[in-house]
Amino acid sequence: MHPHLQRQLEQLGLAGETPPPTAEEWQLFLEQVSSSYDDGAPSQQRLQQHDLTHSRQSHDDYPIASKVGADTVGRIWSFRDVTDRQKVAQSWQYQVEFAQLIVSLSTDLIRQPGSEIDQSIDRILESIATFIGFDSSYIYLLSPDKTRANKTYEWCADGIEQIKKNSSDRQIDIAQIPWIAQKLDRAECLHVPEIGKLSPAARAEIAYLTGKNPAEFLTDSPSQTATDSTDSIADSPKTKLNQPQKNPQSLIIIPLICSKNLVGFLGFDSCKQAADRSVDEISTPLKMVGETIANALERQWAEFALLQEKSSYRSIFE
Repeated sequence: MHPHLQRQLEQLGLAGETPPPTAEEWQLFLEQVSSSYDDGAPSQQRLQQHDLTHSRQSHDDYPIASKVGADTVGRIWSFRDVTDRQKVAQSWQYQVEFAQLIVSLSTDLIRQPGSEIDQSIDRILESIATFIGFDSSYIYLLSPDKTRANKTYEWCADGIEQIKKNSSDRQIDIAQIPWIAQKLDRAECLHVPEIGKLSPAARAEIAYLTGKNPAEFLTDSPSQTATDSTDSIADSPKTKLNQPQKNPQSLIIIPLICSKNLVGFLGFDSCKQAADRSVDEISTPLKMVGETIANALERQWAEFALLQEKSSYRSIFE
């Protein structure tokens, strides 16, 4: 192979042990490129690398024609990998859409009277969880002495078991989740894309929080399964790696603060590994959601207390 062609293949990720593209494959690719210039528009093509990943190759400038006399005998194109640029653009688009959703939901919540706040919070839980790709969302509110927390709001996607209302399982003992409680006391958001990578103690806390069997939770981990040999995975199509997970694999917890006082937390979990999103893309916007919900709850409680006070005052004169 000509050294220049070899270097081009290396730049495209097609060199190495994998055979280079056939003449027919190169011809098809060049025809696609050429047709884009015939249309007078820049083009991009998706190329498969030798490691089976894909990158987006961009050719925004018109090619240089090679001529012999009046005849065009070839063209020279220059390419550049714009995969990272597209990822940045997609990230920005995601953040813009997320921000628009949060503004819409927050505006709706702020406009609701105290009697309608519960329904508005339910809509927020469903809309946010659906957007970020999580299976369930919930709100726990702390007891006055902060030793217990009650699950007051909850949304679950189809097929996800929901804890029944008025069940003792809806109440948790804060002493059983010391690691999570410490994060909440510091007003820190907890973003865990892969629960299986946490320590056994941390996973046990999450099992307790989500109402799962700790023994099953500690063994139902994709990270644990991934350490098995490649041969055993290939020979066992029913391995856990190929089965749907029944326990949460990803978790987000957002503290709820009212007047600088921790009153509860907003939680999201998913039975599948979360998408590869940064903290700025997920936790930061969700913290804004938590602040809006906390303010709405504080307003609801104030309105309820005022109604009780008026009722008590009227009863004195009746």
